[in-house]
Amino acid sequence: SRDIMEDHPPSFFLCPISGELMRDPVTLRTGHTYDRDYIEKWLESRPTCPNSGQILEEKYKKLLIPCRVLKDMISNWEVNRITIVEEGQNASRTNIERKKKRRSSSAAAWTEHLGDSHTASSHRSCVASGN
Repeated sequence: SRDIMEDHPPSFFLCPISGELMRDPVTLRTGHTYDRDYIEKWLESRPTCPNSGQILEEKYKKLLIPCRVLKDMISNWEVNRITIVEEGQNASRTNIERKKKRRSSSAAAWTEHLGDSHTASSHRSCVASGN
């Protein structure tokens, strides 16, 4: 699974024209997203959307809407992918250790709570019985 994270980005991060990771994703009026450089070159010679085949009017050929959310997702994927690859299996071990610590601290808090409750109820019983 580490290799999958390292080598294969989600398919929607890839430009449908080039098959490469998008650096500057833009969306056409058709709703399809491409890397800016590739769609600009495409539209120089063809008036159609590569995915849908829809003919684009001249005024829409230049209307490329930046897709900042996708660009941020790709950047985050690249950063996290590098972190995962560098940490390797240590990341999994760290997460397991964190979960164990949370469970043991939760268990300790519960035990302490039960101990306090038990002590308080024992104290009430002793007071009621006159001991």
